[in-house]
Amino acid sequence: MGYNLIFFLKELKDFLTKYINQIDLFFKEKKEIEYKNFLHQNKKFFDNFDSSTSKKEGEILVTCLAVSHPGFQITQMIIGKYLKKILNLKTIGIQEHYSFYYTKLFKSYNYDEIENFKKINILKKFNLFLESKKILKEQNNIDNFINYEVDGVKIGKIVYEHYIRFTGNPTIDKFDFKVNYFLFKALEYHNYTKNLFKKRNIKYVLLSEKQFIPSGIIFQNALINKSKIFARVGGPSNVGLRLFDNKDEFYKSRYNFSTNLVDDVHKKYLDKVIVYSDKILKNRFENKKDKEIQDIRGADVAFKKKEEFTKKTLCEKFYWNISKPIVVIFDHHYLDGLYDNDRLFFRDNLDWITSTFLEIKKIKNVNWLIKGHPGEPNEVHQSKTNTENEFKKIVGDSSHIRLFPDNYSAGLLPKIVSSVITGSGSVGIEYPCFGIPCILANSSHYSGNGFTIEPQTKKEYFECLNNISKINKLDNEKINKAKTFLFLEIVLCRVNIPLIPNYDIGHKFFSKPNSSNFWKECSDLVLNYIHKDDKFISNLEKQIKSSNKHLINNDIIEYN
Repeated sequence: MGYNLIFFLKELKDFLTKYINQIDLFFKEKKEIEYKNFLHQNKKFFDNFDSSTSKKEGEILVTCLAVSHPGFQITQMIIGKYLKKILNLKTIGIQEHYSFYYTKLFKSYNYDEIENFKKINILKKFNLFLESKKILKEQNNIDNFINYEVDGVKIGKIVYEHYIRFTGNPTIDKFDFKVNYFLFKALEYHNYTKNLFKKRNIKYVLLSEKQFIPSGIIFQNALINKSKIFARVGGPSNVGLRLFDNKDEFYKSRYNFSTNLVDDVHKKYLDKVIVYSDKILKNRFENKKDKEIQDIRGADVAFKKKEEFTKKTLCEKFYWNISKPIVVIFDHHYLDGLYDNDRLFFRDNLDWITSTFLEIKKIKNVNWLIKGHPGEPNEVHQSKTNTENEFKKIVGDSSHIRLFPDNYSAGLLPKIVSSVITGSGSVGIEYPCFGIPCILANSSHYSGNGFTIEPQTKKEYFECLNNISKINKLDNEKINKAKTFLFLEIVLCRVNIPLIPNYDIGHKFFSKPNSSNFWKECSDLVLNYIHKDDKFISNLEKQIKSSNKHLINNDIIEYN
């Protein structure tokens, strides 16, 4: 079947899917009394929330693009209203396509306008699809295509990461229909977004994602058009904001903190840093819940308590020489975070792990443990390969390399390892907090702070692997720098939004009683809201006034 016919069938399928989803939501909404009560209470509240009817020249564009748990969407809508109250600008909500469900939510927050991506007609779509096919032919190969740009927007990288995320293929070896199709979608969204910024006076953009299609398109177009961006991190209710105002920051993570901020907090507030970071680490590695601190999503899965072990019992299990150092390689989810930071020398996560496996087969003075990513068995985004498959394919029966047993507690690893390796994972902060050196195989949001080893070429990376047995434990200065970064990431740069319940993202939202309970909680929070107790909006005001890159929780430390 030719690409052209597949294109028309794909467009028809997408249209029908969206139509059916709309019908499904319509009937679910009809049955949901608590949702209707929330819309009523929320509208009354936000009709009176704005401090002024007069507005300055300019608009705030608030994106609600991912159709997932409504908690994601209402967090955007609430922060958008906070920005409006502070900046006194017009609020424009934007949806990927018309949704009566989310349109009603936007209206309950008293948004000035609601934008829907205006899709072009089917013939114009087809012509753009043919143009995409021509572009791929001109680019000739994957490496050229990755660097493909349109109007300064890095379309090639956005399409590459989107393809990997939404196909389950962890790498691209050749152009296929889906590369062609995603390039067409990227160009369609780019053309629309470029015109949107031309016709509107958008001063600020609020988004929750800066990768993939269309978020990556909006993000880059906004910076090119000199709009400032507030990018959301964290949650569910404990949320941070990272300000972007320079197109050189296309591939700066939302979690990236300046070395000046890290150094300053490390110097002035080390006592408080150590108290908080030690508590985070203890809770995370022992898999304990904390009502006050909302940890990273997935920590409960990664550190689930299982069978205990020691270095001695592990070495006995694998017939290892106990005198050799144990090094853990923490593999990534192959479909996630590809261009959150710009990559250094491996094209994608699969390229990194397969290259690493080939190299460590030759390094036998070390006992190597390979730990798969805890998010590998993902219901939504399933990779077509995983750590175990690649291990069997490349490592085989090499006795000095073993997979970390699934039935063992990962929280005990700091007690037995001498070094760790990651591309850009959270272990690059965690293990240095214990004095354990970490080698990075990629650029990360915590790079450049002195507590990780950061080779800049493949050659340097492989040299690090070959000399890993000679690496010393970290000194106190580096340990405390890592703890400072952890403190910033989890505590200092997040503030509670009192209008958001601390919901469980893992629950299927529309199954009873999850939906009813969520909307009832939202209604209760609206009814009991006290403005003077809202620390999020007061700290957001300080961030805007000071032009700080990050929202700072000034209730923890007074930081200017």
